[in-house]
Amino acid sequence: MRKLITLAAGLALLAAACRPRPDAAQLERDFRRITDFQDQRRADSLRFFLTSPVAEHRRWAAGALASVQDTASVPALATALADPEPLVRRAAAYALGQTYAAAARPVLRQAYSQETDAEAAGFILEALGKCADSAAVAFLATLDLPQADQAPQRQGQMRGLYRAALQKKLGPAGVEKTLAYLNRSYPDSLRVLAAGCLARNPRKNYEAVGGPLLKLLLNDPHPHVRLGLAVAAGSLKTPEALGYLKSLALSDANYQVQVGALRGMANFEAPDFQADIAPLLRNANPHVALTAAELLHQKALPTDRALYLQWAQTCPHPRARAEVLAAAVRYQLANEATEQAERWYRQTASVYEKGWLLKALAEDPRNFALLDQRFEPQPAKLLNTFALEALTKVRQHPYFPGAGSPQLLRYGQRLQAALASGDAALVALAAGTLREDPEAPNFLQTWGGAGFLAQVKQKLQLPRDYETLIELEQTLALAAGQPPRPLAKPAYQHPINWALLDSLPPRPHALLETTRGTIELQLLPRQAPGSVANFVALARRGFFSAKALHRVVPNHVAQGGCPRGDGFGGPPHTIRSELGPLYYQAGSVGMASAGKDTEGSQWFISLIPTNHLDGQYTIFAQVVKGLEVAHQLQVGDEVRSVRIVGR
Repeated sequence: MRKLITLAAGLALLAAACRPRPDAAQLERDFRRITDFQDQRRADSLRFFLTSPVAEHRRWAAGALASVQDTASVPALATALADPEPLVRRAAAYALGQTYAAAARPVLRQAYSQETDAEAAGFILEALGKCADSAAVAFLATLDLPQADQAPQRQGQMRGLYRAALQKKLGPAGVEKTLAYLNRSYPDSLRVLAAGCLARNPRKNYEAVGGPLLKLLLNDPHPHVRLGLAVAAGSLKTPEALGYLKSLALSDANYQVQVGALRGMANFEAPDFQADIAPLLRNANPHVALTAAELLHQKALPTDRALYLQWAQTCPHPRARAEVLAAAVRYQLANEATEQAERWYRQTASVYEKGWLLKALAEDPRNFALLDQRFEPQPAKLLNTFALEALTKVRQHPYFPGAGSPQLLRYGQRLQAALASGDAALVALAAGTLREDPEAPNFLQTWGGAGFLAQVKQKLQLPRDYETLIELEQTLALAAGQPPRPLAKPAYQHPINWALLDSLPPRPHALLETTRGTIELQLLPRQAPGSVANFVALARRGFFSAKALHRVVPNHVAQGGCPRGDGFGGPPHTIRSELGPLYYQAGSVGMASAGKDTEGSQWFISLIPTNHLDGQYTIFAQVVKGLEVAHQLQVGDEVRSVRIVGR
């Protein structure tokens, strides 16, 4: 069959071969035209270019369809898998995986059996994992690739198994194959991918391979392999596994491994490790201290309430300190922990530290009045976001006063005020928490029901407030007694600025001057032209200057670009997702979003390989200098300026 398709395609191309080949200038214009069709989600126009006699046209069109993710394009992409040009087949295979369509499975299986290009074969295997059913996963898990020249296939096979794992389809054979790829004879890139797969696999069915996994955990030389295995080892729940994790948490030379070990320990009970990890609250690395504090808070015991207050008082890191203080507030007999939180609240000038302390106070329902005093439903006031989060948290406490109480009445009034404020963050938080509240029908009846929520919706500024709209629409459906309706993505309204891209130097870089030092990014205008143009335009306007990082997650990301400072802000436009075959490594810079095609100004730096984000979030830059600075970033640190330079 492959030969017949190839012959037909070859004859069609031969018929057009007499046409003159476009020169470089024309090819560049064609590239931009195809990229604009991608940006406009013109799948029909892209499919037309798949039939072009110019190989570059076919490759660019297939690559563009990876971002469009159009299931109707599966037949056309299937034909492209038989293209005489390997680069076209590679792009088509990746695009087929991006559709996640069941119809792509037989096409991919057949194409793999006939593929002669190693890179294209690797993309086919990755795509199979994205479209996986049990048969596809079994094929990936049992495929043997022993030859040295099959390295691209092994990479694709492991990426495919990773995608299958994220869909909870990685069975015992897949686990065994993944574990085999941790052998030191394989390249580190493959080994790190395998360890990340074991860490991210939701099922974590590792009992049968516990011994080999633990042996690798302590002895592997690569820190990213150790941290992935540490997270995976927590699922074993054996004394031996806990001993290994304690050892890594306390003594590994790499802080990321310490964080991974602490995350793995979350599967165990506090009496088995609490005293061991408490000293980590004073660790010089704030990521380690925070992760230890989160673990202590999560596993807090009422018998040790005095210890949590003592540990908080000796912890030098504000965020970790507030986290462990929350455990003390949860179980306090007197008001010692609350009084300590209030003292620190008055002493700090950091709005973020104030927010962490408010969340700590929310552990005790008796602090409701205190938290209520901190909330002033005014738009664009950062502390109000944190105060409302604390109010909604304290409302969820099992001992919060029930129906008819003054506290519940006041809480309903505060939710109403938050919704009426029109503030993106307050509306989103109030709408989201309302859906989970058993008193929601009574609240809505008091406020005027769906009519009140419809008025709230009219105040949103779209497309900027799209994330808030998602929350509000679900709550509107609840008020109307209907299931949530699919929400249309923002309309196309911000085309790629090619003139701006033409003004860039040949190798554009961005210098992020932060309070911790300089981070240099290599921009990727060819791979993500819309995202790069948007980032550069905002940077030249000073949009990112003097803006705080609002989200830092140890062993994950450092995120900024929000003008509000709470993650609910952005420019008055959105751009399109650009989802080509780039993969998240340490230092990859991606665009944050509330779903596909909703990106605005928020970006993040990946602190470790985060391959679960591959194909879901645009990569538009890579850190080339200052990655050690990125690892030091904390919530509240500022990006003082962003400069675009040539290199």
